[in-house]
Amino acid sequence: MTSLNLSYQQIEVRNIRMLAEHNASDLEANDQGLLIQRSQTSYVHQFCYRFGIGSTDTDKKTAAVIKKLVDSIDGHITIAVMGNQSSTLSHIKLDGYYDNGNDVYLSHNQIKSFFNHIAQSKTVNPFLQNKNLLRVETQNFLDPKLAELRLEKAQGKKVDPDHKLHRRIQKARLAAELLGIVPEANEEGATGTLIVKGLYNNKLRAKPLSEEQIRSGKSLGVFKRADSNVPLLVKIKNFFKRQSPTAQNYYLPKGDLAKPKATVAAYILDKHLGFNITPPSEMIRFMGEDGAFELFLGGRVEAKKVFRLGFNNKEAYELNEKILFQFMALHNYLTGDLDRHRKNWFLTPNDYTLEKVKEHNAAKKEYKKTGNMFCPAVDIDRLGFTGLDGIDNANSFPVCHPEYTFLLKNQYQWRHLEIAKYAFTPEVVEFVNNISIEKFTLCVNEIQKNIPDFFEKDMGTALYQRFAVLKSVVSAEKSTPAELGEIRTGQKIRSVLREEEYISNFTLNVLEANQNQK
Repeated sequence: MTSLNLSYQQIEVRNIRMLAEHNASDLEANDQGLLIQRSQTSYVHQFCYRFGIGSTDTDKKTAAVIKKLVDSIDGHITIAVMGNQSSTLSHIKLDGYYDNGNDVYLSHNQIKSFFNHIAQSKTVNPFLQNKNLLRVETQNFLDPKLAELRLEKAQGKKVDPDHKLHRRIQKARLAAELLGIVPEANEEGATGTLIVKGLYNNKLRAKPLSEEQIRSGKSLGVFKRADSNVPLLVKIKNFFKRQSPTAQNYYLPKGDLAKPKATVAAYILDKHLGFNITPPSEMIRFMGEDGAFELFLGGRVEAKKVFRLGFNNKEAYELNEKILFQFMALHNYLTGDLDRHRKNWFLTPNDYTLEKVKEHNAAKKEYKKTGNMFCPAVDIDRLGFTGLDGIDNANSFPVCHPEYTFLLKNQYQWRHLEIAKYAFTPEVVEFVNNISIEKFTLCVNEIQKNIPDFFEKDMGTALYQRFAVLKSVVSAEKSTPAELGEIRTGQKIRSVLREEEYISNFTLNVLEANQNQK
C-alpha cells in the first residue's frame, strides 16, 4: 500500500486538540437551539455550528458522537522529535509545544489507524453513515485537498467535468490508501480494468452498514491499468491478439501504458474540439500503479439494453438524438476506435425508456430463476434518450488503418443502425466546418503536451487522414454517418482523399500549423 502525498495529506493537530478539550456536555444551546454562538470562532464551535446541534435527543447524540470522534484521535497524536525518533506527548507537553509556535501533524499510518478506529466504532460509524454532512466533514478533515476542491465547487470557481474528476480521484485515494478499500475487477472488460469504490454508500439507511457494505460503497471511477499489471489470462489473450492482422490489438500501439494513454487522449480530443461525449479521464498513479482514471457514469444504461427493446425500429428519431449520435460517430471515427460495440456507449434514457429497461431486466432475472418467460410490452416510438456517452476508449488511435476488416466487427459498429442512415444535421455540419486544420493541430499538440511520447509518426499520419476524410464526407450533401463508417480500410481512405488533401507527413504538418499560429 502506497503512502499518501504528504503535501496534501498532512493533518494539523492544533485545532484537533481544541476539539478534544471541549466536552459536548459543556456546550449550551442558545435561543436558536444551537450549541454555539456565531461569534465564536474556535474549530469546535465552527464544527458544531455547521451541524446545527440543538438540545433534542438526536442532537445530543450528535454532540456525543462528535466528542467520541474527537477523543478517538487523541491516542494517535505523535510528533517527530530529533529526526526519526517519536514520542507520544501528554496534554501539558503538547500545549507547551504549541506555545513555542510548532505545528503537529498526523502521519499517514496515524490517519489510517484513526479512520479504521472510527469505522469499527459501534457509536461513530453507524452515525456517519446516516449523517451525510458529518461524513463529508470527516472526509474533509482527513483529506485537505478534497476539502479544498469541495470549497472551490461551493464557491462556483470550478465546476467543469475535470474538477469533478479530481474530486473523485481524491475520494478514491482516501478510500484505498486509508481504509484499504480494494477496487473491484470489471468482469465485462478485457484489459484488467478496475472499478474504484468510495468510502461509504451515499444512500441514507435506517440500519448500520455491514463491514462488507462499507467497503463496497459508491463507484467513483474506472481505473485502466498498464498491460504489465493486468491478470495473467488477460496478458495471454492480448499476446495472441497482437499477432494477427484480423485482431484489434494488432493495430494498436505496443507500449505498456498505450491503452490508458489512448483513453486520456480520446478525452483531450473530445474536450478541446467540443464533442462532450467522452467521460473525463486523466493519467494518475493510484495504489502504486500508473494508469488512467476515468469518471464513473451513473444514471445511464448500455445502448445495447435500449436497442434490444426495439429502438432501432422507430419510425423517426428526435433531432437531439440524431445530433448526439452523430457527435459520437464523428469522435469515434477521428480516434479510429476499434471496439465501439453497443456495450461501450451509454445512453441517458427518458423516463419511459428507463422504466422499460428495468421491466426487461426484471423479466430476464425471473426467467433465469424460474424459467417463466415474460416480455414486457413496449411502445417503440416512445423510446428515447437525452444524453450519450462513449466509454472505454482504450482501443483508439491505431498505428495504421486496418486492411483486413472482416473480423474487426466492432469498429464503427454503429454504422449499421437505422439512426446512422440519417443525413448529418445542419448543426453537426457547421460544427465540423468550424474545425480548421490549425485548430485540430492545436488539439493534437495538447495531447502530446499532456501525454508525452504518445504519438508515433504513423499513428499521427493516420489520425490526420481520418480528419481529412471526415471533413470531406460531412461536407458532402446528404452524407450520413453510415457512409462515413464504411470508410475503414487504408485503401478506402486513400481513395476518398484527393491528392492535395492527402497528408503524408504528420510531423511536417504539425510544424507548419504551429508556424501559422505564430
